[in-house]
Amino acid sequence: MIKVNYISEINLPSKSGYAHHVLKICDAFSKKYKTKLFVNSNKINQKILRKNYLLKTNFEISYYKKNRQHNFFSRISYAFFILKNIDKESIIISRSVLSSLLLSTMKIKNIVELHHPPTGLTKVIFNLANFFGMCKSLKYIFLHKNIKKEMNIASGIILDDCVDISDFKLANLKIKYEYSYVGSLHKGKGLEIIIKLALFFKKNFFHIFGDLNSIDSKHFDIKEIKKIPNIRLHNFKKYNAIPKILKSSKFLLMPYLKNVSVNSKNLEVSNYMSPLKMFDYLASGKIIFASNLHVYKHILKHKYNCLLIKNNNLQDWFFSIRKFSKKNSFTSSLSKNALKTSYKYTWDKRVEKIINYYDSD
Repeated sequence: MIKVNYISEINLPSKSGYAHHVLKICDAFSKKYKTKLFVNSNKINQKILRKNYLLKTNFEISYYKKNRQHNFFSRISYAFFILKNIDKESIIISRSVLSSLLLSTMKIKNIVELHHPPTGLTKVIFNLANFFGMCKSLKYIFLHKNIKKEMNIASGIILDDCVDISDFKLANLKIKYEYSYVGSLHKGKGLEIIIKLALFFKKNFFHIFGDLNSIDSKHFDIKEIKKIPNIRLHNFKKYNAIPKILKSSKFLLMPYLKNVSVNSKNLEVSNYMSPLKMFDYLASGKIIFASNLHVYKHILKHKYNCLLIKNNNLQDWFFSIRKFSKKNSFTSSLSKNALKTSYKYTWDKRVEKIINYYDSD
């Protein structure tokens, strides 16, 4: 049986989209291949992981327990752990740049998946390795074409994030939430727009689901937000609750700003992102109001599967919500096409493309 070894640097348990991506893609691999996931964390009950992420399989997880602090030097140590323990005859896929470079230096074929260009010391080492011809055993997956372009790498494939359609095979649920935002609340995710929408549409209710501790206290006062009568703040929800929340919502919001961060370090990814929540939104078959960003316009099509609004233009947000928040044949078509689009971006199809790419010369 074909074996897949997947290298990640996730620290479990996690609230990150990184962990979501890694666990879901390994779950999809495991349906056809014997899969082993490497994580840079202490051991966690896999039954809990399966429940929290709606995983369908029992792939193996190898835990690296020596370092709890995640920094450059612990990642180097982890890379040598990978070199020692990886099945060199397996299909090796990695989200760890340092581990991939070390394997490539030892002429071990592997695919490195990049969701943004390397930064800091990792970038320096990657550029040096590339300059000295030490990346010849590397193949590349890029989350977005702009990463490939910026890094000036000729080879590689571009694969967006995905969704497990089966997670959304739920019976018709009663609408509990009117306008919902589900996801990270880091800088650039559009919390300020939702607040202004709530202040303008005072008779409508806006629900925000996310880690409230991640809200930038320099720009937002949670106590003041809670005073707005038609805003409901819900703290972080595990992924297993997300499909039900989305299916119980009437409308979904994606009010990204021009600059978007993915973590507390403000790593800016507006030019590279392929939001996991976008695919969850599509799979829910709901009406999506989203900022009109070029980075995902190959997926989100205005008046086909969503409604795109010029980001930062509040008047356009007000106009679009007022005009398109009534159910009719047009909005029904948007819902149908959103669901149709989601079927093009499944983890199973992503796995098939990765395997075909790995086998290609």
